[in-house]
Amino acid sequence: MHASEKYTERVQKLRAEYWTTIGSVNLEDLIFIDEAGVNIAMTRRFARSPQGSRAYGNCPDGRGKNVTMIGAMSTEGIIAAMTFTGGTNASAFETYEPIPLIIFC
Repeated sequence: MHASEKYTERVQKLRAEYWTTIGSVNLEDLIFIDEAGVNIAMTRRFARSPQGSRAYGNCPDGRGKNVTMIGAMSTEGIIAAMTFTGGTNASAFETYEPIPLIIFC
């Protein structure tokens, strides 16, 4: 199943415009940035065990601090990576500046 709007004239026009625009972008100019967070207390709450036996496990006591990772990748590979304690906010993201970014509109 898919959205019926897929075949409307408006959507078809937007798709054609998109492919015209994206076709002029040089792949070597693209940079992908992603952010992820982890915590040492991130523990699975469910497990499997052989039938008739109980699954046992351990988990850290206390929550600990969140660690955030931001990384950038291009066709050349990983450009830059940064980790820090706490969550991402505007200030943290602005501090991470692997190279001047070009935004395509």
